[in-house]
Amino acid sequence: MVGQLTGQYAVHDGVKLFHEGTNPLFTASVQPPHPGTKHVRWVWQRRDGSAWTTILDQTLTVSESSRGFFLTGTVKGKTYRIRALWLGDGDHLASTSPWFAFRITA
Repeated sequence: MVGQLTGQYAVHDGVKLFHEGTNPLFTASVQPPHPGTKHVRWVWQRRDGSAWTTILDQTLTVSESSRGFFLTGTVKGKTYRIRALWLGDGDHLASTSPWFAFRITA
């Protein structure tokens, strides 16, 4: 599983920074490409104090061309993280993208 978070204006301490009004774009793809449908689990969390709170944990069946989505509904000043998990199939092992942390700023 290969993931990417794009559209940031800077990175601070490993956290990608996005201007308010900009929706981060998270994309993920299974490598090597696998024809047909895939079951991908998306996990999106928000930092609340010292703990992470899950705001999305959903498994979707996506086509070869469906690889990502815009992250909307974020709150300025909060830190979020997202990753994708390929659940595997009969001839490919499961894999996980790294976490991508981001924050919306002014």
